Amino acid sequence: MKTALLFLSAILFSFSISAQIDFEPHITVDDTGGTNGANSVFAADLDGDGDMDMISASTNDDKIAWYKNIDGLGAFGPQQIISETALGAYSVFATDIDGDGDMDILAASYFDDTIGWFANNGQGTFGSRQIISTLADGASSVYANDADGDGDMDVFSASATDDKIAWYENTNGQGNFGAQQVISTNFDYPLEVVAGDIDGDGDMDILSGSRYNNSRVAWFKNTNGQGNFVFQQELTTDISYCRAATLADMDGDGDLDIVATSWTFGSHRVIWFENTNGQGNFNNTPNTVGLLTNNANPETLYAKDFDNDGDLDIAVGTYN
Repeated sequence: MKTALLFLSAILFSFSISAQIDFEPHITVDDTGGTNGANSVFAADLDGDGDMDMISASTNDDKIAWYKNIDGLGAFGPQQIISETALGAYSVFATDIDGDGDMDILAASYFDDTIGWFANNGQGTFGSRQIISTLADGASSVYANDADGDGDMDVFSASATDDKIAWYENTNGQGNFGAQQVISTNFDYPLEVVAGDIDGDGDMDILSGSRYNNSRVAWFKNTNGQGNFVFQQELTTDISYCRAATLADMDGDGDLDIVATSWTFGSHRVIWFENTNGQGNFNNTPNTVGLLTNNANPETLYAKDFDNDGDLDIAVGTYN
């Protein structure tokens, strides 16, 4: 199957209007030019020049790579390889891990069960992979935020094969990580983990979803602001084969709602659940954002105000 890494090519749903926004795809690289099985993409200013560069993970060639935004307008330079040894490279994320002011790269690799990071040595030159953990069996998602309130970036992971949601403390603020701390093993094949202040108490809580048996999304409360996560609420109504979930203020009331994908034969949808009181109590009856064609199979989503009208729109990526 031919794969291509696009600057942006998506189906868009607007929360407030029904009109779609048209985007012109810009192919940065495809399987004839250096990427095989592109599975994850992330944007960040890697070289410190003020514009957004692009990072990719491609599963079939075990590659983490980046692409320089050469004019600040979305013209990207050639692929610059960061690593070709992340077996089954599955997910990438960029943040300042070591506190030196530039963007480092986190990666989850499925076939070597590894969560790792690459230090940005300045202007987009990266060091070798530093291992955070090899205990994420089927590592499928990586995310960073301050879990314990000490001002540095900790790391979260989801691993599909061992059904595990976990986090890792950045013990010195410079990228030395502690042991894996398991949040849950009760999800069947989780593919996503995100962090946000769901209950409005000022610390980072966790959201994840399961793909297979008893498909659901659920969130975990950070009970003490220091990374003690406790299961809080699960949402199961109208969710099947949940491949992606995220947090976003869909109704503009100042709190984080849950947006998720759901697909079964004949019903492929993007749905959202309202945070009814701003404290993480969610209405279990979802609102439908949009219906997709029968063979669409929604795999990933992202919420952003694409049309600058003051509310959040949703970009959806589909498997077929």
